Amino acid sequence: MMNYTLNSSTHGLVAEALGAHAPRSQGTPCSTTPLLDGIIKTPLPKGLRGMHLDKYNSTIDLDKHLANYLTQVNLFSNEDAVLCQIFPTSLNGSVLHWYTKLPTNLIDSFETLKKKFGTKYSTSRPHHLPVNLRQGESESLRSFVAQFLNISVKIRNFNPDVALHSIIMALKPGPFYDSLCKLPPKDMDDLRTRASGYIQMEEMVEFRDSVCVG
Repeated sequence: MMNYTLNSSTHGLVAEALGAHAPRSQGTPCSTTPLLDGIIKTPLPKGLRGMHLDKYNSTIDLDKHLANYLTQVNLFSNEDAVLCQIFPTSLNGSVLHWYTKLPTNLIDSFETLKKKFGTKYSTSRPHHLPVNLRQGESESLRSFVAQFLNISVKIRNFNPDVALHSIIMALKPGPFYDSLCKLPPKDMDDLRTRASGYIQMEEMVEFRDSVCVG
């Protein structure tokens, strides 16, 4: 399989289309590219000149970046090859470095590029507490709190205030629920401390009842 390279004239075309400074032509390839040769050779629309694209650096929402990118570029073209060519100009820092290290001839469509991008930076997608998260009728407080905290630590850009409100809404009626309603927890540490106390109380009651039955 032949390895195609993104030559300096192609770099210049993309840079010119976006109003950037094109690298000087050295008459030799300047870097490898993951794009197929047919994609690289597709002419870019002149209307792209001066268009400003927000840069993605892995700290912002991946899906929002893709949506913004498509919205901006689609004003001038929705051609698949154009979307592929322009996309690296919307990347920055380590993300751009990742793109330049992709194998040659890997990207045959923008859909493929999105999948590779999404797989690599899936952690940049915001995660939320499931709206259907509820303590089961027969679920122990220990089990539910453990599940809740486990989900919480996996949430990117975690908002403690939202989480503290969510757990009150998710708890089944009982002593711990009543306590949180009367005096909402100050923070996650306060929630853990108070939950620990009510878990011990619940388990002591269960142990006492099991002894009495036995």
